[in-house]
Amino acid sequence: MFGVTFPMAQRTIARVTSAIIEELGRQHVRWPSHAQNVEHAQAVQQSHRQLPHVAGFIDGTHIKVMPQNALERVYSYNRKGSHSVILQGIVDREGRFLNTFVGYLGRVHDARVFCGSPIAAAIADVPERDSLLREPFVLLGDAAYPLTSWLVTPYPTESTLTQKTFNFVHSSARMAVERAFGKLKAQWAILHVNRMYGPQAMVRICTALCILHNITIDVDEDGAWQPPYDALAALIRDGEAGPLEDEDNAIVPGRDRPRNQSTAGKVKRNMMRDSVR
Repeated sequence: MFGVTFPMAQRTIARVTSAIIEELGRQHVRWPSHAQNVEHAQAVQQSHRQLPHVAGFIDGTHIKVMPQNALERVYSYNRKGSHSVILQGIVDREGRFLNTFVGYLGRVHDARVFCGSPIAAAIADVPERDSLLREPFVLLGDAAYPLTSWLVTPYPTESTLTQKTFNFVHSSARMAVERAFGKLKAQWAILHVNRMYGPQAMVRICTALCILHNITIDVDEDGAWQPPYDALAALIRDGEAGPLEDEDNAIVPGRDRPRNQSTAGKVKRNMMRDSVR
């Protein structure tokens, strides 16, 4: 229609997305300081029944791709029956991305993506004093993630009323990351109706769009724009991962390896459970 060839369009998109990542990425997708963690945790505690020490929310979602070869067709085929790469996002209570990691093909489980991500190494594989996430702060994740002293997941079974209450509050707080993914995909349909781009191109495009997502939140001070509820619910379902089969023997990134792999996380979760009102 405009006399632009497909290769030229691809090159232009590559240049624009690379510029967004290089020039705007560090400015708009930033890990919070300790003081910001304190402020965020206080806000979550006030709005979610005294749930303490929450610095952010983590989850993964599938980003549609068109496989470019036989190997990509095999390993990008996910449990939802489509081809994808996985976007791992850590967000704050307002849905801003604090960290993103894109690139694992859709066949990989969310827990393995997290354990292989740079942010897991920066949190877990360094001494606690050098970690990006120091005590007492934690991330909240769903049952797809390993339970650690710094990544708290829900109880796998609700044998008491307090466990059931904690799981409800945990889930309601963690909806921030689900809404962030829904808003991201509703704003940029290429993330879920892509019929052109392969995994490598979509890694760059998705990373750039997460940056633009944060910018749209910053300029929309009233938080007025939200995707329609039905569309949001469908987009959230599209990204769900299966739970870990065995919480006690899950693969756990570094900081908790010297101790029993699940004990530290269970102690932390019980402490948070006892704070919920």
